[in-house]
Amino acid sequence: MMDKQTTRGLAAGLFLAALILIIYHSFFAKEEKIAKQPDPDYIEVKLADYERIVEQEKEWREKYESLLAEKEPVKQDDVEPKIITFKLDIVEGMSSKEISKQLEDAGVIDSSEQFNAFLGEKELQRYIQIGTFQLDNTMTNEQIAKMITKE
Repeated sequence: MMDKQTTRGLAAGLFLAALILIIYHSFFAKEEKIAKQPDPDYIEVKLADYERIVEQEKEWREKYESLLAEKEPVKQDDVEPKIITFKLDIVEGMSSKEISKQLEDAGVIDSSEQFNAFLGEKELQRYIQIGTFQLDNTMTNEQIAKMITKE
């Protein structure tokens, strides 16, 4: 059986061991840092870089707002579609691709590939006539094709 003095000695030993463990853990044990996985939707920036970015954003916003204030609103009634006229000269040996490209470059058609494909689908490429043709951007592909093929 344990007497009073042995019990006190055991209690003092346990207390001293707990005190040593607490001191050791507080001062000498390395803290394990939990590896933080970066969020794929965010990036880390330095505070100075962040502040610079915020300042640049404010400057660009001010420039944008000043340009908006300077700009006069355009009334839809005042806007007239600009008609572009073009004199197309077709010479011997020109391909439909070359003709389509000239029309696109002049602004008469939107897409040379689309116009050339239209000519191919309708089998009009072989009927293209040599000559000079007055065309404009209000004409449809069908109207242009009819004019340059005489079909």
